Amino acid sequence: MVFGWIVYRSRPIETPWPDVIPDIIRSSEHWNAADGITGMLLYSKDTYLQYIEGEAEPLSELWRDLELDKRHRIIWSRQGEREDRQFGKLAMGYFDGNRETSAVQDWQIWRRRYEWPETDADELMRLLLTVAQEKYPQAAITP
Repeated sequence: MVFGWIVYRSRPIETPWPDVIPDIIRSSEHWNAADGITGMLLYSKDTYLQYIEGEAEPLSELWRDLELDKRHRIIWSRQGEREDRQFGKLAMGYFDGNRETSAVQDWQIWRRRYEWPETDADELMRLLLTVAQEKYPQAAITP
């Protein structure tokens, strides 16, 4: 089976910003699990970085919803296909860069989180996968 994937960076619009995250996570965990979508959201002050993957139709529907979501403004996105899932059973993992600590915070790319350009998309996908593996080892995440 072929899975589609999307990675994107966006900026939050709605305030107060921290109150938006629990809503995003709750709805994502519910709807993503029902639609067979998996992924990871990383956020830090004024930056969201998210990777989502799943079958073509539900993923396209989710992407349309994300593009219309008034809580953020998409800065860039990249899409593709792969033959395996990267995020196993993780309907929507998350990492709060403002409150949580991780080994990845030592990475050069983490220190540049307010600049993350699309040209770094591959490295940013690896960052999301590494954070997910660290925080959710029970989710059967593909190395």
